[in-house]
Amino acid sequence: MNELSEAVSRLNHSLKNNLLNSQFVFDMPEISNMEEELLKMVDGNIKSMPPENVIEKLVAKMLNGAKKFTRHEIRDLPFIIYDSRIDMKMTADIIKNLDLSKERYFKRLLYIYFSNYDSSPKTKFLSKIILLTIKKHNSKDYISDIVRKIVGSKSVLFAENCMDNLAVGYLNILNIEEVLESIGLLQWKGNSNFIEQSIEHFFKDIDKHIDEGFKILEQIANESDIHEAIMPSIADAFIIAVDKDINSSNKRKIKKKTMDIFYNELGDPRFGRKTHKWVAVSEETRNTFIRWLAEDDLELFFKIIDKTAVDSMWHYRKKFWKAYLPYISNTWLFLGKDARNYAQNVYKSQKNHGKLVGGLSNQSVFVFQIGRYIFAEWSHIGKLRVKKLTKESNLFGKDKIEKQQIYDTYWPEEWTHSNSDRYTWQSKVSYWIKNYCGIEKTINDWG
Repeated sequence: MNELSEAVSRLNHSLKNNLLNSQFVFDMPEISNMEEELLKMVDGNIKSMPPENVIEKLVAKMLNGAKKFTRHEIRDLPFIIYDSRIDMKMTADIIKNLDLSKERYFKRLLYIYFSNYDSSPKTKFLSKIILLTIKKHNSKDYISDIVRKIVGSKSVLFAENCMDNLAVGYLNILNIEEVLESIGLLQWKGNSNFIEQSIEHFFKDIDKHIDEGFKILEQIANESDIHEAIMPSIADAFIIAVDKDINSSNKRKIKKKTMDIFYNELGDPRFGRKTHKWVAVSEETRNTFIRWLAEDDLELFFKIIDKTAVDSMWHYRKKFWKAYLPYISNTWLFLGKDARNYAQNVYKSQKNHGKLVGGLSNQSVFVFQIGRYIFAEWSHIGKLRVKKLTKESNLFGKDKIEKQQIYDTYWPEEWTHSNSDRYTWQSKVSYWIKNYCGIEKTINDWG
């Protein structure tokens, strides 16, 4: 490539100085275009795996002890290194077939290394091979800007504490793409175990850097080429850290936005089409997130009541149910048209809610579960209703509900919110919850 560049330069010089024979005709733009295309090939992204039949053929040859390979087969050999059927001896034989003094083979090996990065002996072996290759060269020996950057960052990328190095970079610069660009890995962002593990490692001790961590989390949530497989481990680290971060001045804002991000990425852990994505998340994290959802539903429900001012004593209701929040396992809101618009446009809720049909447009129903029972609170002055949770009575996650499904359905227990300031209905409900759910709260908790 250097020779081609020099040739083009000499030809340009000759043309400018009329040194070429007038009978010699060629098109300089074609030469320049050829150089550009060749440079693109060197710097281009190597993301396409060879066809499966090619991979199988190469693996079969290695298993049969083959020592000689065609030029095309040598080009594809790096792609079988991490195949489970290829042992360490075969891996060493593959490396012997690669002329790593040629940049195209070296770059392909770099791609395989960063794409499949793990804690296996193969990865450690390849790291040594890459470092030995780098020692024979310096960054100026490479044409590809990507390889030059990787070679120049060898002390960061190939050290035993490489994950710590990347985490420090993310923390200091607060821009994943900028860090990856500086070390030559940006083009492989969507297909690299190395990058994914470095991001997971960054969040490992994120409780010390909540604000900085949130900026990185927002970047990840806005990137389509960050693999979703890392989201559960990030959720485990970040959700728990935010929940325990009692000293952060903007905790409430970060908590709300964090909830929206993981709700969009992983779905609703209680019900919904994405529930399965929470399987990889720890039980502690999942329960914490469900509690967040319950708090948010409760907050939104009473904000709607406050907006409509239909119950002057709603503050007592809110305080009462906040005392029982740790015991609420499921929540769901059914919203009228105006209430739904308020949730989306004013409260900026990113969550799904059910539709309330047949009631006033500003009405809403707060449905929640404590123990084996389902509770229904009406936004306007009305009744609190309770019944045993069964398949038939289950309202959680439903797209809509008719007002009459609440009004006309039999609920074994009903209380009106009378004499809130005298704690009349609160005492009755608290006593019932104690007897049927085994949860004891006193007036000191909700009074």
